[in-house]
Amino acid sequence: MRYVILDMFLRHILILLSPLAFFGYQFILRLWPGLLLNHFISQFSIPIEQFGILNGAYYCGYSLMQIPIAMLLTKYHVRYILAFSVKMAGICFVIFTNTDSFLIAIITRFITGAASASAFLCVSKVAMEYFSPANYGKIIGWSFSIGLLGALYGGKPTVMLIECYGIGKVSSVLAITSIAISTLALFTLRKYKNTIDSTRGNQNVWKSLREMISLEIVVLSIANFLMVGALEGFADVWGVNYLMNAFDMEKGDAASIVSFIFMGMIFGGPILAMLGKKCGNINTVLCCAITLSLTFICLIFCSDLSPILLTVLFLLTGVACCYQVLVFAIGCAITHKDSHNIAIAFLNTTNMLGGFYFHTAIGYIIRFFSPANMHYTTYSYKCGIAIIPICAVISVFMLLLLRFSSLFKKAQYS
Repeated sequence: MRYVILDMFLRHILILLSPLAFFGYQFILRLWPGLLLNHFISQFSIPIEQFGILNGAYYCGYSLMQIPIAMLLTKYHVRYILAFSVKMAGICFVIFTNTDSFLIAIITRFITGAASASAFLCVSKVAMEYFSPANYGKIIGWSFSIGLLGALYGGKPTVMLIECYGIGKVSSVLAITSIAISTLALFTLRKYKNTIDSTRGNQNVWKSLREMISLEIVVLSIANFLMVGALEGFADVWGVNYLMNAFDMEKGDAASIVSFIFMGMIFGGPILAMLGKKCGNINTVLCCAITLSLTFICLIFCSDLSPILLTVLFLLTGVACCYQVLVFAIGCAITHKDSHNIAIAFLNTTNMLGGFYFHTAIGYIIRFFSPANMHYTTYSYKCGIAIIPICAVISVFMLLLLRFSSLFKKAQYS
């Protein structure tokens, strides 16, 4: 009996290994330009607002491919989607890092985002097909925590590797990693048959899409869009350079402190899940929006924060950024059971479109408030980052609208 349990445990580890590895890997690719902001601005000879567009292309590709990949996963085996996606992400990452053409950089960044879009959806699909429904939520929660280790590695550890070995060698290793993950997916996901009946092909995709067009889903998706600036605008790219300018930090130290946002997200998922059960999902998301507003107001207006206080602030920010898991839960609560995959894909689409919006907007605002000599000051960075708490405050009012909506009260939040 003991050996049977051990064999099942090892099987489940192998099944989850490749999708989790891809989920963590795509975080490193996402953070890569932010670590080398000045390098890429020099390499492509572009102003800072165009860098915002360049990095925003990743989020544009990511968001636009959410629903198409969700459709593909209903027709084709997850191992094919995962293997192809991670290879495309690795190839485009290498081209992006080595090209001198701004147009090619935008195209490859867009494709990298499009390929990375399948990472979380593949984790979700594997969890549904190979595990019991009762364990789905637990597996997704742990998957977020483990996957975010990739985001932690994409901060200071990657900066240290670049300083020691150079951009070329580090990017080559990351490209080889994509091939390894792809091969692993083809072998491990092929070896075992589904232990749970698959719903592949049973969903009416177009009916699910039509169901998305409702007042509750639209308002929820807009609020989700407005709250994402802390993670996909600040933590992914602009945070490191903001701390370097506003608090006079070295790049490695700034990247290390910003990484605590991802550290907070590792612990934030279980914490918010518990609060969601106790206080209701919509109330918990509302508290997260208020927290994000206050933390960034403090970050902008308090110029004498110590590294310890910044660490605490970013840990709180990371916990609040886990609101996305509860948004998915709310979306599933107000849609039909057969539409859950499409609902999650739709909400993740608006979430990642928020990343494109914030990257582009922050870049243009920084450029607008900078002197004519393109010297980007602390003041210009603060003006750019200010859009994050402003949008978070707007999302508070939209969530209050949901909270007191007579239609939305009928949904089961917990």
